[in-house]
Amino acid sequence: MIFLLVLAAAVLALLWWARRRYLVITVRGRSMIPTLNPGDLVLVRRAGAARLRRGQLVVLRSPALPYATDEDRNGLMIKRLAALPGEPPPREVAPGDHAVPAGHLVALGDNPPASLDSRQVGYWKAADVIGVVLRTLTAGRPAAREP
Repeated sequence: MIFLLVLAAAVLALLWWARRRYLVITVRGRSMIPTLNPGDLVLVRRAGAARLRRGQLVVLRSPALPYATDEDRNGLMIKRLAALPGEPPPREVAPGDHAVPAGHLVALGDNPPASLDSRQVGYWKAADVIGVVLRTLTAGRPAAREP
């Protein structure tokens, strides 16, 4: 009987740990096509700004903008990191800027015509990063990989 209680406690602790460390998110919108498609499920590892690298797919908090679509206002967005603090931003984001300011980053969608990203909103706060996409979970689809 004690063994079952210990086992149940261990399972609960493992579930609590996994829930705090990982998320499963359903892709909405077309901003990351062809890498991710609407309806894809992705596994996300919660991560702070210190562990980010250019090229990673990240989950960010959506900006509060009056012209954002309903898909953009759902609270979270998936984008690709294009520049980190201290790196030069892409020209289409900040022409003339020599480096991304501390505490900020550049996040872009893979499908520019369908993406609300740093091209429209400028720099993202690094604190808005929720986590890094590890892989797609949708059957029959390859894992999302860095270019």
